[in-house]
Amino acid sequence: MDIFLPAIVVVSIAWVVLPRVLGKLKGMGVWDRILDNVGGEKLRLMQFEREISRLKRKGDVVGAARLYEEAEWFPEAIQLFVEAEEYASAGSLYERLEQWEAAAETYLKAEDWKRAAQMYAKVGKPVEAAKLYEEHGQKIDAARLYAQGGLNEKAAAFYEDVSFFVQAAKCYEKIGDHVKAAENYEQHWAATSSLGGGGLISSGANQESKAALYAGKLYEKGGAPERAAELYRRAGLTEQAASLAVKEGRFRDAAELLLREEKLQDAAELFEKAGEAERAALLLGEIAFQQGDTAAAAAKFLEGGDNLRAAELYESAGNLEAAARCYEQSGAPLQAANVFLRANKKNEAAAMFERGGDFEQAARLYEDIGNLSKASELYEKSGQFYEAGKLAHEQNHADRAIRLLQQVESDHEHYDSATLILSRLFIDKDLPGLAVEKLKRLLGDQQIGGQNLGHYYWLGVAYETMGKLDEAIDTFRKVMTERYGYGDVEERIARLSSPGPSNMPPSGPTSYAPGLAALLPTADPTPPQTTGRAPAMATGSPLELLDELGRGLLGTTYRAFDKRTESSVVVKILRRELLRDKEVVQRFLTEAKIARSLDHPGVVRLLGLIEVQGSRAVVTDYVEGFDLKRFLKRSKRLSVRQALDLLTTLSLALGYAHERNLMHRDLKPTNILVGKGGKLRLSGLGFGALRLPQLGRADGYPSPEFLNGGLFDARADIYALGAVIFHALTGFNPENEALCTNGAPPQLRELVPDAPPQLELILARCLMKEPSQRFANASELASAAKSISN
Repeated sequence: MDIFLPAIVVVSIAWVVLPRVLGKLKGMGVWDRILDNVGGEKLRLMQFEREISRLKRKGDVVGAARLYEEAEWFPEAIQLFVEAEEYASAGSLYERLEQWEAAAETYLKAEDWKRAAQMYAKVGKPVEAAKLYEEHGQKIDAARLYAQGGLNEKAAAFYEDVSFFVQAAKCYEKIGDHVKAAENYEQHWAATSSLGGGGLISSGANQESKAALYAGKLYEKGGAPERAAELYRRAGLTEQAASLAVKEGRFRDAAELLLREEKLQDAAELFEKAGEAERAALLLGEIAFQQGDTAAAAAKFLEGGDNLRAAELYESAGNLEAAARCYEQSGAPLQAANVFLRANKKNEAAAMFERGGDFEQAARLYEDIGNLSKASELYEKSGQFYEAGKLAHEQNHADRAIRLLQQVESDHEHYDSATLILSRLFIDKDLPGLAVEKLKRLLGDQQIGGQNLGHYYWLGVAYETMGKLDEAIDTFRKVMTERYGYGDVEERIARLSSPGPSNMPPSGPTSYAPGLAALLPTADPTPPQTTGRAPAMATGSPLELLDELGRGLLGTTYRAFDKRTESSVVVKILRRELLRDKEVVQRFLTEAKIARSLDHPGVVRLLGLIEVQGSRAVVTDYVEGFDLKRFLKRSKRLSVRQALDLLTTLSLALGYAHERNLMHRDLKPTNILVGKGGKLRLSGLGFGALRLPQLGRADGYPSPEFLNGGLFDARADIYALGAVIFHALTGFNPENEALCTNGAPPQLRELVPDAPPQLELILARCLMKEPSQRFANASELASAAKSISN
């Protein structure tokens, strides 16, 4: 007992302490070195195998596999993992051993298809991998792997399904299906390009056009040129579309495309090939014009059938006769007439005035060149009965002269002269009673004087012819009393006072008394009447004046009906005093010519110049609606939204005109028209030369520098536009000095609190007294206005 008890204590202590000690020794590696020194490798192996056996006996096959795995006995571990149906772990070990195919098959057993697919891809079997992705709906990876495996058609189909258009296109290219490839490149362009209607995917413009261009080339290569052409059109690839059209022999289409790109020379050559020589000539004319070769340009425009353009160029080059011929061919006889007149070709000018319906002007020219019969005929057509009758009388056409002169109204300025001639004609036709009646009606209670001596003289002759000698002598004595020695009065008195046959009136035609020619003045057209009733147009004129629209600084405006187009136009008869200065007239004609060429939706077109009863008149488009002045009179003010629309529209219209060196100079509410649907139009362009500083402010908004005689440029129009908008928004004229503080109008938002601050700044800048502080041009102003609208 004495030994047994201590032994039990020692064993118990060893049982507790020894495992701890062994654990520490193993952790420090000491135990392994001890075993190695005493043959420990075999001991460890035996221990390892006993542990494996123990786990197997317990049925813990996975645990045994894990021990094999830890010991890096991978084949044994794999075998046990497979036996335990732990396929994922087995697959992982196959992967570590780089046995990819075995790993793939094992992963499949573990139902880890994605890892299996990855292994197939690594082992060089992309198709098998692709099939797995396909089975599980992973089309992008399936497509990529099918492409790697050479199954491009299948890959392309999957890429299309997921909208990978570029990848699909490349696959179709590899199998030679150019049309399908092109379709996919086109779809990519449509999805990324704003032109294609997509633009949801960010893409540079150059990259976009490359996709469309490549697609088009593939369409061409695949035998679908019509689809290529349509794509080029949509993508704006004009040169490529033109090149394709040339290949197909569609020269006209190619020319039209190049014309859009302003490739005038190439377009002209293609129009020539298409058999459209006239269009080719017009383009070559435009090229010559741009190069400054006016004569060549005019010749080409004439060849192309644009006689009006050719005429204008010939005119500017000083070849007036050629210009007039072109105007004549273009159906513009009045323009031809005026140019013929400048070229001193009066006969041709007269013929053109006659053709254009300006019979009065034609008659004057025919009279000037001595063709009195034609002149008389045309004076009659124009309603100038005095001039027509006078010329008929000079040609001894008595009956016609009487008929015409009898139509001269009593309020006509030449009625006295017409009566005098009629009296002579009545006497010559042995109708002295009619002469007496006509002259007495004219003279009435008039006292004899220098202005009616001729009338009294012929009244005496008429009495003498009738045999009323006392009345004749009495009348002749009145004439002699007023002016001793007048004509043959003294002789007639002496003859009529003596008895016998000598007092009988002489037979045969009677001569005019001296000084009668001075009482028969040539025609001098009167200014048109500026009453509510429109003046009559010349007989045969294509225009019929209707109602008066208004009177302004430059003249009176009427609505007229154009019989040629069966539409309304506007005729403004200009004040004559504005056209007395030759320099002003020349500048006006130059600006009117520019205005005729304007073509802008916000600008009222100037159609041409005519004469109305000897006064210059301008014909423009008629806009059915009302002007801004009338609108403001009814609505008082514009809303901010309306003001911004007006500012933007007018800025764009002014900018268009300014680019062509045409200033307005008289921008005001009456020149701003509101047509159907609220469409805004700017009128008055082309009249600027007549808006002289000496006319003052009137009802417009002239800039300070203009009123002071300074340079007028685009910034002066910008000042007026700013004033119009300010006035329309606030109801206050910024030119109203009582409203201004230190010469400047009040801040916009003081009067219109809901106005945006940016609009206040814009208008303040427009209204700066110093031009350099305003917007430099109307385009800059339009951009500023748009930025507020946006």
